[in-house]
Amino acid sequence: MEEDLLKTIRMKLEKNRQGLQSFEKQLVLLEPTRKIGEWKERLGGYSNRLTSAMQQVVGTKRERLKRIADHLASIHPKGLLKKGYSILFAENRNSIILSTKDISPQQRIRALVSDGEIVATVDQIQ
Repeated sequence: MEEDLLKTIRMKLEKNRQGLQSFEKQLVLLEPTRKIGEWKERLGGYSNRLTSAMQQVVGTKRERLKRIADHLASIHPKGLLKKGYSILFAENRNSIILSTKDISPQQRIRALVSDGEIVATVDQIQ
């Protein structure tokens, strides 16, 4: 009988020890500092990915802005003048001459070039 009692106590003790070990494992899993560390790692990853994505977006937008700026510079009237073109104005109307129909012989015109202005008289229209 004493041996049965001792055996029962040992079994209960072992069962309680196993239960305690199970609780210890759960406690380690639920440990706040560990959870905080895991969340910090996750957030750090998000931060790095977000930073990388934002840098990529900014780089893409910067390239697009440069292409647009280059295009606008290439079609700006002053840019065209630097390429050798001129803009003709009717002297008395200050309007751009777009066609031979806009001027007549002996009319004075102004030609805007890259480094100044030329005043001339129309001799002939062909």
